[in-house]
Amino acid sequence: MVALSLFLLVGWRPFTEPPDYPELPSNYGEWQEYNYFIDSDSSPFYMYKRWHELQSVTDSSQLPYLIDLKGLIIIEGEGDSLFGEVEYYPDSTGWEKNKDRRHVYIRWYPHQEVNLDSQSILSNLMPFSRWDAEYNAIAMNLKGFQNVTMSVGKGLRLRGWWWDTQCDYATHWIGSFATYFIPTETFDFRITCLSTIYAYSSEEPAFGPETYPDRIRELERAVEKTFRVKE
Repeated sequence: MVALSLFLLVGWRPFTEPPDYPELPSNYGEWQEYNYFIDSDSSPFYMYKRWHELQSVTDSSQLPYLIDLKGLIIIEGEGDSLFGEVEYYPDSTGWEKNKDRRHVYIRWYPHQEVNLDSQSILSNLMPFSRWDAEYNAIAMNLKGFQNVTMSVGKGLRLRGWWWDTQCDYATHWIGSFATYFIPTETFDFRITCLSTIYAYSSEEPAFGPETYPDRIRELERAVEKTFRVKE
């Protein structure tokens, strides 16, 4: 596996471990501290956003792509004809009744003709969120990134797990992720799919940890089978 010095620092464990949290699959590396801000400072999206005011994105008609994420809706987004980012969450029925804890973030910017070495590919495959603070640590599948065939053509995918906790370690969330880098003739797309599988708050110990079904493969199928660039 390629060295990840730009993003992952040292092996990571929470200062206070929550009860009965899920163990990593055997084909995954160890938990590693995650530093996303290095990438945020230099990514095309953030460089553009510093100097341009982006408009609110509220529905799919404003997007340069099509995708069918059943049960998920756009809850927040910003962009223009060149750059943008949107966030998908379950609708209220899925969240409350079906315990759906899937999230998807999609970012786009004009296609860049650059030579992609292993480190720059990983840069484009690091999981991201709208607030840049979703993950304290990640663990990656030992296979590293993979080429995948999609309805839009070729793409790259990285699988892993993520762990998010507050600074006082009172609350923990753990889940799986699949990220994609999809270069096309007009735009480059980055996609982060998340499925929360564990949540615990020491402020409400009587309720104990909550677990949810891992639905990351559903999101992978949706991205790989239905993602298309608008004509």
